[in-house]
Amino acid sequence: MYHPPLRGTHYEMGHHYASLIYKHGFRISQLPKLSANALDFGKRSEKIVNNCYPEILEEIKGFAEGCHGSYDFLVSFLLNIGVEEFQIPKCSVLASSNGSEVTFGRNHDYSPSFKKFTESCLVSPKGAYSFIGQSDVFIGKCDGVNEKGLAIGTAFVAGKSVKPGINFELANRFVLEKCATVQEALNSLSNFKFSTAQNFLLADKSRDMAVVEACAGMIKIRRPEKDNAFIVATNNFRHPDMLKMEKDHDRNWFHSETRYKTIYDALIEHNGKTNLSTTQKILSGHYGFVCQYDKRTNIDTLWSFITSLNEPSIIRAEGNPSTTKYKKDNRLSEEIEKRNRTK
Repeated sequence: MYHPPLRGTHYEMGHHYASLIYKHGFRISQLPKLSANALDFGKRSEKIVNNCYPEILEEIKGFAEGCHGSYDFLVSFLLNIGVEEFQIPKCSVLASSNGSEVTFGRNHDYSPSFKKFTESCLVSPKGAYSFIGQSDVFIGKCDGVNEKGLAIGTAFVAGKSVKPGINFELANRFVLEKCATVQEALNSLSNFKFSTAQNFLLADKSRDMAVVEACAGMIKIRRPEKDNAFIVATNNFRHPDMLKMEKDHDRNWFHSETRYKTIYDALIEHNGKTNLSTTQKILSGHYGFVCQYDKRTNIDTLWSFITSLNEPSIIRAEGNPSTTKYKKDNRLSEEIEKRNRTK
């Protein structure tokens, strides 16, 4: 897993990161080719992204120039991520509060062939919030936590349709950079036009938490059930109005329902009162199936990310958490301390 620190304007961050990996042999021309339809889908999505998040297009432009490659191809490539069903990660996300501490955790389950592309970046954009974010692609983010104690993570859903729009990785980036609370994130995500179907699980240090169930054409917000101080998302919609937007897959697609039940039942067992250690055990499979994939399915947990939002403090397993140790990541807290010292 790469750990690049990125600071400055969006263009500067994109150019700097591209320059680093270009020196190690990365070329945009190595990326899979796109059909004419995919290129057109990307260009139409670019116009939508430009209306809601123009800064990220500057970062993509900086990345393309840092790699001496085509911006037009790169932006279309990035905005097509998740459009094909084989590209869909199969992930588990949770948030819980024990009254004094809010914990967020996410497993990123995908093809092991993508492990070599995984990264955990400290990102400090000029004029925006600093954050730690994980991904398996070089611009967007799959999960993360920012300096304000707001965390977000995505679990993909097999939607019935795709339309030009912003995808989950860029939406996560937007939230981490620009939002300080769950409510701010809900306000932003509710106004986005999404290209694909996914669940965004959000939590902040004030103990607010929600899941945004979103697809091309509909968005609904799900809150914790009854008096539960926790919420869970895997690879299915659960809001009654969203069920019709999901393909008629087996609901236990890649163990989605099994993973949901394992996590939900474990949280019920603890009355939702978990901490970093308990969340680690849940995502490592101590309470049942969460990450114990049969290798013949060509799916594995590429990383597991857990954060306590009060500080925020971070631990991460850079591999399947059932066999990989979690390690503490102090980069965000050190970045906050460094900034406070210079004020």
